Amino acid sequence: MMTDGSGGPERALCPAEALYVGQRSRAVLSCALRGNIDTQALSAAFDAITAAHPTLRSRIAPGGPSGYVLRLLTEEERPRLLTRTGDLTDAYAAELNAPLPVGGPLTRAVLVSGPEGDDHLFVLVVDHTITDGHSSITLHNSIWDSYRNLVSGETGRRTPRRRPRTRRGPAP
Repeated sequence: MMTDGSGGPERALCPAEALYVGQRSRAVLSCALRGNIDTQALSAAFDAITAAHPTLRSRIAPGGPSGYVLRLLTEEERPRLLTRTGDLTDAYAAELNAPLPVGGPLTRAVLVSGPEGDDHLFVLVVDHTITDGHSSITLHNSIWDSYRNLVSGETGRRTPRRRPRTRRGPAP
């Protein structure tokens, strides 16, 4: 990140990133959940991930050589997990069709719980200016890894399991 003339943290968008500004396209990832969801832990997980990645708590603003910069949001403006109760099918359609606000956060996370409280829908929306398909899946998985660590009491990253070696070529 660099600073603008007023001292606010910002980073110029490269030309490839700037291409997506006018499109307002976004990655939308979702998952259906069953059972008890600890909303405080999920909120803390989302907060931790956005705190670690400044682009997730930024907005697009005019400026820079490409015409646009990412400008860090204030603490009050940063994205937070939104929760509500409602019909999951309606909620899914609503989230798919709800654009991210112009000049607002470039991410949105929503947890919708069904009326009975046992079924849930988690939707993550990320502006395509700051993500691609692979990165958005990694982000989605990171939120759930953080959630799992919080509810299980783990504090560090899990060590990846190694895959067993397989023999290549014809059997002897």
